[in-house]
Amino acid sequence: MSDLNAAREHLRQFAPETADRWYLSFLEALLQLEANPEIWPLAPETSEFPFDLRQFLFRTKSRRANRALFTIIGDEVRILAIRRPGQPLITKDDVEQPRERSSTAVR
Repeated sequence: MSDLNAAREHLRQFAPETADRWYLSFLEALLQLEANPEIWPLAPETSEFPFDLRQFLFRTKSRRANRALFTIIGDEVRILAIRRPGQPLITKDDVEQPRERSSTAVR
């Protein structure tokens, strides 16, 4: 989850008092992926990958969306990247290809 930590550090530069609150809220929101990850849409860049790449949108009060990009392998949700508003779409070079087991699984 280095992308999520990097996003928190980026936010700390502009709003140090809200960075940790945002981080915890994002982590809590990601728990929604446990219940039914298939309801989240395919990411715009999914055609670049040999697997379905889905996106979970987390909106802040400013309505700007942060994206958690993930795939589903068996009964696990693997978060591959976090993108802040304004960051470019991810490429295959930006993520490690998912394998059978990973430490970034949500369930």
